[in-house]
Amino acid sequence: MYIYRVGALISLIFLIIFMPTQAFGQERASISGYVTESTTGETILGANVYLKDTSSGSVTNNSGYYIISGIRQGSYTVVWSFIGYEEVQRAITFEPGQSLRVDVELTPSNLSLQELVVEADALGDDRQSIGSAQVTTKLVKQVPAVLQADVFRSIQLLPGIKAASDFSSGLYIRGGSPDQTLILLDRTTVYNPTHFFGFFSTFNPDAIKDIRLYKGAYPAEYGGRLGSVVDIYNKDGNRNNMAGTLSIGLLSSRASIEGPYSKGSYMLAFRRSTLEPVLAVLRNQVDNVPDAFYFYDINGKINFDADANNRVSVAFYSGVDDVKFPIGEDLRFNLNYGNRTLSTTWTRILSPTVFANLTLTGSNYFSTPLFEFGGTDFERSNTVNDLSVKSDFEWMPNSVHSVRSGIWAGHLTLNLKDRFDGLETLNSRIETSYAVPAGPLLQA
Repeated sequence: MYIYRVGALISLIFLIIFMPTQAFGQERASISGYVTESTTGETILGANVYLKDTSSGSVTNNSGYYIISGIRQGSYTVVWSFIGYEEVQRAITFEPGQSLRVDVELTPSNLSLQELVVEADALGDDRQSIGSAQVTTKLVKQVPAVLQADVFRSIQLLPGIKAASDFSSGLYIRGGSPDQTLILLDRTTVYNPTHFFGFFSTFNPDAIKDIRLYKGAYPAEYGGRLGSVVDIYNKDGNRNNMAGTLSIGLLSSRASIEGPYSKGSYMLAFRRSTLEPVLAVLRNQVDNVPDAFYFYDINGKINFDADANNRVSVAFYSGVDDVKFPIGEDLRFNLNYGNRTLSTTWTRILSPTVFANLTLTGSNYFSTPLFEFGGTDFERSNTVNDLSVKSDFEWMPNSVHSVRSGIWAGHLTLNLKDRFDGLETLNSRIETSYAVPAGPLLQA
């Protein structure tokens, strides 16, 4: 606790030292708001916002919100931009102490180039982060895939990441094994997110909006992990029009629907394997074909806009794998495993320079293998339950510095039970609570 207080004091001292001296003089203006897509209304993460011909600017955070503060009085051209979208420019006059709220929609653009010349200095940008990457859903669907597009198999193509084999979607990031990687879906921890014994990941590309990968030196807000972080966000849902997709394949079929309502938007996506016809044909030609072998997953999200400064979202996920396999005449193997997650996030703009998130999450992983030999059953039940609360604050006093702080606390329960021929032979339960304070962190 003493070390934490000293760290907070040092951060405050640095903030005072490095804050421009003009901040204590004439009161400055600020501009803030959300950046969204014009076609769907989805927030854009990592969009650029800056004052033209100045050094003042900002980038939208994980909620698509930006803040530029410490603006001197005068007229400026404000620019909003993102790769693949048309740039928006507006002339705005700022008065002392003025706080403007400007929400901007960016329109997708199609660029046609005759010639492209790429030049670079011998030394790159020293501030460029080589340990992080952003993966879009468009990229996931475009890269070569085995039978169907998959999030984890697309990530495996990035530098520093490899797979254990061609039959595994597990992520080995800079030498770290899959169990050393923190995987989040809408700020909720997901355990063993795989289908078909690891052949595919549990994340449906039709439901995903953005993927953030931290291969090393990840922010303190993600807590302690030995390996890396994969932070995935579901779509918010189309805020302008109702839309849907339908895809039918030999391995799996997908369907999704999204659209607006009077106070926000919604999204629902469903995916299920469609191997039953193939298995039916194989049963007439091959021995020991599974009696049942399927998986499904459901993603959903609903957003409620209480007012311009308050948004509430509820997201859920449910995925199950089920296999029934006759190994021999008197030997059968059944396995049922999957994940369930639920998260509720309250996003509030406390002031033009202060942004806050409060998230409640629940995650459940279960695995129940069953062996039956000569009428004798051996059954195991393995469950992981994780309940947590997260609170994040971000303060941007000027265009040069930002202060981020928060806490992530929760309760983790692990249960392991064995039953042999109807009798319980093992009952183990482990419970622990955790708390991860993050910050205050000063960024310049």
